[in-house]
Amino acid sequence: AGRSRLLTALAGVRVEGTGSDVGGALTIAETLLLDQPGARVVWLTDGALPPPNTMDLRLPLQIEVLGTSQPNRAVVTLAAHRGSAGVYLYARLANYGTQSFRGPVRLLADDQLTQTETVSIQPNAAIELTWTLPGPAQQIQLEFAGNDGLPLDDTATVNVDSQRPARVTLVAQTASALVRVLQAMPDVTLTVVDPATYTPDPTTNVTIFINTVPTQWPGGGVLVINPPGSVLLPNTGTRLAEPVVTLTPAGESLLRDVNLSGIAWGQIGVLELPDWLTPLALSGDTPLLARGRFERSEIAVWNFDLNNSPLVGRLAFPLLVVRTVRDLMPPPLPPSLTLGTPLTYKADL
Repeated sequence: AGRSRLLTALAGVRVEGTGSDVGGALTIAETLLLDQPGARVVWLTDGALPPPNTMDLRLPLQIEVLGTSQPNRAVVTLAAHRGSAGVYLYARLANYGTQSFRGPVRLLADDQLTQTETVSIQPNAAIELTWTLPGPAQQIQLEFAGNDGLPLDDTATVNVDSQRPARVTLVAQTASALVRVLQAMPDVTLTVVDPATYTPDPTTNVTIFINTVPTQWPGGGVLVINPPGSVLLPNTGTRLAEPVVTLTPAGESLLRDVNLSGIAWGQIGVLELPDWLTPLALSGDTPLLARGRFERSEIAVWNFDLNNSPLVGRLAFPLLVVRTVRDLMPPPLPPSLTLGTPLTYKADL
């Protein structure tokens, strides 16, 4: 029974991190086994770590070496940056073995092989390589033919642009100021649609409605500006906005350095926000900006009229547009991750 429990426990062991506190492990084992006659400690190792100091150990220690020493070659660093001539790429390769290494390195841009070259690395040494790749590649992968016992570190992938491209659909009759800001945003593809002919497009990342509200929320990001009364966003009329804007705790992270004070907002709707919408900024006790999620839609509401608004002539306007659009989209993946670093991914369910 004891052997069965031990084998079950070993099967569930998962190796994490890169450090090993052998001394601490022996101390714990000794503490647990001192009152058991005939007990001994068995240390299973691949021989990579030096033998522990057993001078103070009061129990017999049996060291079992498993496997044999294998050389390892690895991609230590891979970084990419987009420039005027294309994608600038930097890589650092290391040879941790005791013998010289010579082998091929392959570069793939968006899963297409673009370059192959042979490299030589001295024992226990590293080399640095640079390339300039033409074209608009989004993802670069480096494959290093290490031919060793640790193949996982022979390959590395890096995203060239941390910010993902956005397809934005603007549903409005007139919105020249907003169009200019959206067209100035890098990686944004803008489509303008008349409200009378609008139909949901599943390929759109963010849909912006001005002076209109859809019959149902489209999937993805949604920004509604100056919404009229509707089933989705009911209101009880309009009132003159107060010039003082108060940020709520939910709006601090998105708007804390966007200056919204001293703006004549004009008439704003007296919105009755549903439970899933949270105010970000208030004019008096009336929501001016709100944010929430409904089923598969990330939704933001700007409760003011952009037409002839002083806001469009201030620096706060492009800042507010860019931050709102990016906030409505899933966050981009980091350009690269070190092996073992946790990554939190929000699924669109």
